Amino acid sequence: MDNLDVICIGAAIVDIPLQPVSKNIFDVDSYPLERIAMTTGGDAINEATIISRLGHRTALMSRIGKDAAGQFILDHCRKENIDIQSLKQDVSIDTSINVGLVTEDGERTFVTNRNGSLWKLNIDDVDFARFSQAKLLSLASIFNSPLLDGKALTEIFTQAKARQMIICADMIKPRLNETLDDICEALSYVDYLFPNFAEAKLLTGKETLDEIADCFLACGVKNGGD
Repeated sequence: MDNLDVICIGAAIVDIPLQPVSKNIFDVDSYPLERIAMTTGGDAINEATIISRLGHRTALMSRIGKDAAGQFILDHCRKENIDIQSLKQDVSIDTSINVGLVTEDGERTFVTNRNGSLWKLNIDDVDFARFSQAKLLSLASIFNSPLLDGKALTEIFTQAKARQMIICADMIKPRLNETLDDICEALSYVDYLFPNFAEAKLLTGKETLDEIADCFLACGVKNGGD
């Protein structure tokens, strides 16, 4: 696609949810479940999938391995009409796979690969030349790929604003004890920020919505304003 509506940058992985499981899963030799299946996961590919289904031309920028899990992601993107021109395959890494253990009451624990593609994604995987083709940039998500740190995010967002893009960003809880100060400069370019309440409380150290909002506004998050 030469003309795009949205570029999604971030995680594209494979999830294998196991549910429901109980605390004694490791106390037995076999633990049968009704269904075990691979699904695509990761904030960026999830966003790209929904946005494409809504009829908007969407590109995904991420990094995956040249393996079976990576091929699963490529097949999904083609099926969902997601532009993968800038989705990089790296033969030297494994596509990240998350195995999710989910209890009956919804509590979740994820088993992850710290050497997988999610942890290797970096600014070199961002195709800046295509920014001029799209109206909106969605970064999904802050703190999800540690190599996309505050400095890298600032560079990405600076390049996007130079092309008059609207910038949206989701976030997760910090993986490596990052703080609000680490991303404050990057946030000054963001038009719309999407943390959930628990993530926002943890990052800002504040308890109320007004206090949390004031922290993000002080960093320059625009909420759609100038």
